[in-house]
Amino acid sequence: MSQVMRALERSGPLVRVVERPVPAPGPGEIAIRVEVAGLCRTDVLVARGLLPCADPVILGHEFAGRIAALGTGVAGPSVGTPVTVMPLLADGTMLGVHRDGAFAEVVVVPAVAVHPLPPDLPWTVGAYAEPVAAALAATTVGLAPADRIYVLGEGRIAALLLGVLRATGHDRVVAGLTPEPGAWDVVVEAHPAPGMLDQAVRAVRARGRVVLRSRAPLTLTLDLLSAIEREVTLHAVRYGDFGAAVELLVSGRLSLGPLIGPIHPLEAFAQLVDASDAAVKHFLAPR
Repeated sequence: MSQVMRALERSGPLVRVVERPVPAPGPGEIAIRVEVAGLCRTDVLVARGLLPCADPVILGHEFAGRIAALGTGVAGPSVGTPVTVMPLLADGTMLGVHRDGAFAEVVVVPAVAVHPLPPDLPWTVGAYAEPVAAALAATTVGLAPADRIYVLGEGRIAALLLGVLRATGHDRVVAGLTPEPGAWDVVVEAHPAPGMLDQAVRAVRARGRVVLRSRAPLTLTLDLLSAIEREVTLHAVRYGDFGAAVELLVSGRLSLGPLIGPIHPLEAFAQLVDASDAAVKHFLAPR
């Protein structure tokens, strides 16, 4: 293995491809050779300085690759195994935000965050495990199969939420931007914008529920009187079970075909920042 690698680094206000020493895994860690990494809104927010982050830091947190080396005390999986990684680590830090991420040839992560993938699973599908786990967060609030669910949003994230909800047994679910007021048991917010939270509250029935799923660093207004009078419950969620997300991808119950876009070199990041909200997910390959 070469002693240096290519990586997309944010240092101060600059985001550029640099050469970094190849990191070695410490005790309890695994080094992964990255095959592809997905482009996410979070990557763009960090790149633009809109989220607090380490400085410098290698961006990227949605990825799949092969195990390159094991640190001491790690029994497996073995070198060469295809894997993906839960990027929100046990200490609360996030790959690509608080510590070096996956827009690099090699990334080092705690072994407990690593999840093996089948050898025949496409790399782009494996890299979708993190977005699927984020979408599964909507299922952690005790949804019932009979619930009428409206995914409030459009585009890739709303489509993924729609697909995940249907794949997990929720048949009475639709997505869009114009929900009928008072007609829904649950509204899952998928695209934060001014007025969106109030629209979600109006859309649910009395004692209905609103699930807040987006992570954009925005301050939104809420008609508190309406929410209280109608006894609406707000659920703020972050992730579902990452292992369940991998299982869902492997099972084939969730079709990602329409949501998978092209693979680009690291140097294309600057031209792709607006694609973080595209109808398909774009990917970067470090080699």
